[in-house]
Amino acid sequence: MNSNQEINIYRSELFNKTGLVKQGFTGRRGGFSSGNYSSLNLSIFTADEPNRVRKNRQKLCQVLNFNEEAIVQAQQVHGTRIERVSKVPRQLLVADALITSQKGLVLMAYFADCLPLFFFDPFKKVIALVHAGWRGTVGKLTTKTIKVLVEEYQCSPEDLLVDCGPHIGVCHYQVGLEVISQVEKAFPQDVPLLLNKCKTGKAYFDLAQANVIQLLKSGVLRGNISLAGLCTFCHSQNFFSHRRGALGRQAAFLELL
Repeated sequence: MNSNQEINIYRSELFNKTGLVKQGFTGRRGGFSSGNYSSLNLSIFTADEPNRVRKNRQKLCQVLNFNEEAIVQAQQVHGTRIERVSKVPRQLLVADALITSQKGLVLMAYFADCLPLFFFDPFKKVIALVHAGWRGTVGKLTTKTIKVLVEEYQCSPEDLLVDCGPHIGVCHYQVGLEVISQVEKAFPQDVPLLLNKCKTGKAYFDLAQANVIQLLKSGVLRGNISLAGLCTFCHSQNFFSHRRGALGRQAAFLELL
């Protein structure tokens, strides 16, 4: 894809109709990277040429009218660590969830099959951005994020708006025995909803549903949850998919206005 193409951005109407946040998830088109990173790779945590990533990020900031120096990001380690931020940190954070109540900070995380979860409390004016792979999901990162929002930011679960962005769908997310056993341990009553088992001993795992279950059990209202319904594997022409061999990363972003 050439760099003159428009950047494609998925947005949640649930969030954007509030007029209180800037939220979205980028597609893979419209950047400067090539090969398996073609073309709008936005992650500095890849082996892509740094200058091309820098140009991709600059273009995104220009299109979205972001202050690049206001971006807060973390090294994602597929864990359950949560960072609360009130300013751009001096050192690189290590976390898979970011929370802020500070206007003007742009929370940003990177994806190529894992599930992005966007949280917004329009009353307390708090946002959170979660990177949920299978490890974070069975580790109940979503549940833990809501607990922090409630206990430390005085949010009410029924006030939270949550969007589940593009990710690898159950149609293509085949997992092995390690993941199956962890899912069965974490969600013993919900296994039939989450795992479509194969005769080979593997199974197809519904990553989004596992996180929706956590949301509902934490008190989030079903009507306040939106699902993108876009599989990164199925739509690999529009999204990077690690399972398809694309090495680039999309960016999920969330800012309080």
